[in-house]
Amino acid sequence: MTSRKRRPRHHNRWQQILARLRPAEVELLLFLALFGQAFLVRWPYLLRLPHFTDEMGEVRWALGIWRGEHLPFTAQETYLGALHAYLLAGCLWLFGPSVALPRLLVCVIGALTVAFTYLLGRELAGRAVGVLGAALLLTLPQHIVVNSHVAWQNSTTPLYTTIACIALLKGLAVADPASSWRAARWFLLAGLAFGLAFQTHLGVIVLAPALLLACVWRLWRGQRGALLWATAFGGVGAVVGAAPLLGYNLVHRLVGVERVQRSRGYAFETDHSPLAYLRNLKNLLLELARMVSNPFQVPERFTGYLTSFQLLVMVALAVGGIWLLARRGQPLPLLALLTTALMMPYFNHAYGVDGDRPLVTGRYVAFLLPPLLVACATAFLALMQVGGRWLAHLFQRSRSLQLLLVSFSGASAAALTLLLVLYPLLPLTRYYHEESARDPANETFLTTLRVVQQQRSAQTPVLLDRNGLVNIDLRDGASAFDILDLLLTLDQIPHQVTRNPAADLPQAVGNASNPTTFPLIIMMRDECWPLREQLPLQRVSGRLVLRELYPTVPSYYGVYRYLPGQQQIAGCLPSEGATPGD
Repeated sequence: MTSRKRRPRHHNRWQQILARLRPAEVELLLFLALFGQAFLVRWPYLLRLPHFTDEMGEVRWALGIWRGEHLPFTAQETYLGALHAYLLAGCLWLFGPSVALPRLLVCVIGALTVAFTYLLGRELAGRAVGVLGAALLLTLPQHIVVNSHVAWQNSTTPLYTTIACIALLKGLAVADPASSWRAARWFLLAGLAFGLAFQTHLGVIVLAPALLLACVWRLWRGQRGALLWATAFGGVGAVVGAAPLLGYNLVHRLVGVERVQRSRGYAFETDHSPLAYLRNLKNLLLELARMVSNPFQVPERFTGYLTSFQLLVMVALAVGGIWLLARRGQPLPLLALLTTALMMPYFNHAYGVDGDRPLVTGRYVAFLLPPLLVACATAFLALMQVGGRWLAHLFQRSRSLQLLLVSFSGASAAALTLLLVLYPLLPLTRYYHEESARDPANETFLTTLRVVQQQRSAQTPVLLDRNGLVNIDLRDGASAFDILDLLLTLDQIPHQVTRNPAADLPQAVGNASNPTTFPLIIMMRDECWPLREQLPLQRVSGRLVLRELYPTVPSYYGVYRYLPGQQQIAGCLPSEGATPGD
């Protein structure tokens, strides 16, 4: 008699541990696993791409809060709330200044959005849809490159809108006389989350009618108490969540709205003609199609969209999933898309075309990504189920073929799912490689910090020449001077700004006999070259390249050390030609 083969002890131990887990604990582990994987996918190139933008202004605003210089009710721009600035100030208080911290906070929030997308999908269509919907957002280039990298507070909007949708669905699910107070708490949370989302950007106002119409839908299906509780408690929560922003603008005569109309022409639509509306609507829908597939390519003609197989598949899945969810009594994704498409083209025209940058402008409608990807997951899993049943029916008379078919269909479904989830990483990797070679700005700035840290001591003065660097506009509202000034601060490098290096460098020397007090200065080649006959400057860095200012003059700068009492040193980068030693 043969003895039964024993399983390894560690296998039985893991089985016992898993058997003891409660459903809530399993959900928590799944939530944390999705968050961790999403964070790892978002970590590469976090500081490298995209290049630093006017996010620097928002970070500087948070620095002021951390230092106690102000306690504002709004962000730097009065049409935005101060929520994210206080979050970043809290992180600065906990961890101290760091170059990586502003983008790291946004990266964590982006990863949390992936995990909460699972909860949204679970509420709409079950656990399997939730997992696949979260996995699709996990590898989505648009959400990785912008909403998880750029330190705008608008990058965080999808987290709050997703939480608002989850809470509303939870409230509607229990909206009956027996559990009215329980539903009221969910509606209050939904309104609060929406109010916080409104602080991150005014554009999410287009989602408010969708949330209300979802309640009306349930009213039509017989849950008459749902609308009353949703509007009352949800409205209270929304006002509380947006109270600082609303209160400030009411007291100051809607100064935020005036600011948008006056200075945000790159996005705010002033032409309210039917032709402009239809153009914006078309561009909005095409941008959404790119965002759920490949946001890096903008075809010159509409027919170019028909050549992208990935785009056609994802759009078909999104449309099919929205229709399926509506048929199953879950119209929220459909309503969110409809109200956004109907309202946003009236006041916004920035959709990645007509000179706008395709990735950056996607942040205005990125709050639609979680429900759209949940819809894609719904349609994809429904297709897999239909295909499996069709094959089983086709070979129902052959038992052996059915067993073979089960294995084949399972392997095929797994392969297609992996392809659907992992394929977006190909254009993402291509973007990283091509854009990092085309745009050296962030790497140059980070190299500058490393050079300064290596060359300085605690007694070394560091000067930042404003003259040339302030003229290098890297687009999106940030100059090279603004970026370097803030990065030096975040890297905890004491420095002073100079407009007259010839006068300020000799005065910055602490002790002419102590080389550690000889100052370092960061300045453009154009500013250093005229000083070569006046000051002994030694170049301690290589050619630090930015973008081209002029067609024939490269935009680059260097880090130099002032050496008092020394003979003239040919340290400045030459005005033209190759740099010796580079």
